[in-house]
Amino acid sequence: MMHSRYFMGWNGCLGEGLFGGIWGWLIGIGLILLTAALIYLLVRRGKSKSANSSAIEALGIKFAKGEITEGEYNNRKSVLLGKQVKS
Repeated sequence: MMHSRYFMGWNGCLGEGLFGGIWGWLIGIGLILLTAALIYLLVRRGKSKSANSSAIEALGIKFAKGEITEGEYNNRKSVLLGKQVKS
């Protein structure tokens, strides 16, 4: 009986077929590491945006209260956004 030896054509679910053996483990570990790296980058990106937006918001409040001039506001905002300051 060929059906019992080759389950769905893969030589068994845990055998040395499609994802069996050492290659299956390596692919699985690689996928887990790739997923963890993507999650880390997304979380890190979200934190930096929220910290930057709160700093810009605080800068806007200082400008609205008249504590800093428009030039100071624009220079500080460009520094926070990572843009070059025009001299």
